Amino acid sequence: MGAPASHPWVDVDNAAGTAAATRRLRDTGHERIGFIGWPAGSGVGDARRSGWATTAGPACAELDRSTVDGVAEGEAAARDLLRLPEPPTALVCASDSLAVGAVAAVRDTGVAVTGFDDTPVARVLGLTSVAQPLAEAAARCVALLAGVLDGVPRRNPYSSNPPS
Repeated sequence: MGAPASHPWVDVDNAAGTAAATRRLRDTGHERIGFIGWPAGSGVGDARRSGWATTAGPACAELDRSTVDGVAEGEAAARDLLRLPEPPTALVCASDSLAVGAVAAVRDTGVAVTGFDDTPVARVLGLTSVAQPLAEAAARCVALLAGVLDGVPRRNPYSSNPPS
């Protein structure tokens, strides 16, 4: 038996999270804000990149790097961005793992780094990170499950399609 064509799911508003992080960096004076995220095709990653791109604007398009998730990969992507003739003054990363790597690369440069997920590691390191509203997501999961059990499934208000 194959997987259903669609299924109920819950997620946070990933685009709004990276947009808010990018706006915060802009409000503190950063104009060249880069993004380190995952390759295209990841629903979550695409949404996080979209929030950054919409807020950072077309002038920052050259500051976009894709890589698989990981600390070493985040460091390599940040080092690549730092080699540009006009490097970024700040980075928004699709995950805390990428951000931890970026922090290693930008040490002593003054480049600000923001992660996503507000993991315990990010908190221990003092890394600025987009916090996910886990209590709200849990409540939505319970409501969604109740709807499925009642025969009235509800969709995530943040997306028209489930992740692939």
